[in-house]
Amino acid sequence: MPLFSLQGEGRNRLFGVGLILAATFLLAISDTLTRYVVSDVSPRLVIFARYAAFSIITVPMLFMGERVSLRATAAPWLQALRALCVFLASFLFAIGLIWVPVANASAIAFVAPLIVVVFSSLLLGESVSRSHWVAAMTGFAGVLFIVRPGAGGFGWAALFPIMTAMIWAAALLATKFMSATESRRVTACYTALYGLLGSSVALLFDFSWPPQAMIVPLMTIAIAGSMGQILIVAAYHYMPASRLAPLSYVQLLWVLVFSALLFHTLPDAIAFIGIFMVVGSGLYIVLYRKKIA
Repeated sequence: MPLFSLQGEGRNRLFGVGLILAATFLLAISDTLTRYVVSDVSPRLVIFARYAAFSIITVPMLFMGERVSLRATAAPWLQALRALCVFLASFLFAIGLIWVPVANASAIAFVAPLIVVVFSSLLLGESVSRSHWVAAMTGFAGVLFIVRPGAGGFGWAALFPIMTAMIWAAALLATKFMSATESRRVTACYTALYGLLGSSVALLFDFSWPPQAMIVPLMTIAIAGSMGQILIVAAYHYMPASRLAPLSYVQLLWVLVFSALLFHTLPDAIAFIGIFMVVGSGLYIVLYRKKIA
């Protein structure tokens, strides 16, 4: 069937795929440029800029179409917890990029869905199949291939992307708890405003003006990261999350491309094996998560 003749559900599906691919492109730009600026700009300022832009974009969304109030939440404490987790994950990831190459850090951060599988079984009592346990363990082994403890690699600095993955997994679990009752717009605004508050407080303890050469990259980080998050939310209106989630791994491919172009570096062969293990395990769990009771 010709592309231009797609109608109804087919057109929505295609549009949703386009949105999520555009989101991965923008988020990869934001992450790669963060690696570029953190040597000259405080990670606190980077995160503040991202949350400032995110707040400017998301808060007006409450008043678009059918108006929604921030008070329209059945789980204010869970919203606060999720927002805190997102803020901490973003902050730790930015700090880790001072020492860890962005492709390696991104691959480690993508282990978060595997951690969710483990937490779902141990904390929530969900039934997890043996194949999903094998996939999770394979993904964790992949992280060891990337980090290679004791091999003179990143050393303690690798703890930052590892902690990012763990805290992001907690945010995913909080999102899972709220998915049945909370508006995506309200959740996005809580995330933006709590993050803006947290990054503003953090900035009070270490503020310095960025070098003039870093202003444009800093603005690009903020705008690209914010628009990427918005496009992800928009994509879920056109396709189920289960079908869109595998496409999020395209972000890692963009990161590899941008890292090669900007830093002229790529992970070594052993790290690539680890990346494939993490991505493959994550894709298996996402694509076959319907088997998790």
